Amino acid sequence: MNKIKKVLIIEDNDCLLRLMNHYFGKRYTVFPTRNGLDAMRQLNDGILPDIILLDWDMPVMGGERFLEGLKTSSFFKDIPVIVISGSKPIEEFEDIEANGCFEKPFDPRKLNDQIQLTLSEA
Repeated sequence: MNKIKKVLIIEDNDCLLRLMNHYFGKRYTVFPTRNGLDAMRQLNDGILPDIILLDWDMPVMGGERFLEGLKTSSFFKDIPVIVISGSKPIEEFEDIEANGCFEKPFDPRKLNDQIQLTLSEA
């Protein structure tokens, strides 16, 4: 029996967060949050996602700081992360520790394909 995978979506744009929650909620158990600090709180409270979709440019705690904290944690460092950015072209993300990068606006089907590929490799 396949268990439903858990996806933590970190996105500060309310409209996009709702759309992603609706689209991916049909396929996965989704945990939506609006910034890196709230996402860290969810992780520390026991939500352990199979993958994280991470917006790069957010208030409070942005994607870069969140990813640095995640990758230095012995407990969370192996959670795959896909970065989604509307502020920088994806070519600028080649040196970060992510399992994929998407530029906004993105095709949710292609993002879902990347999620499935990443989860199959984990």
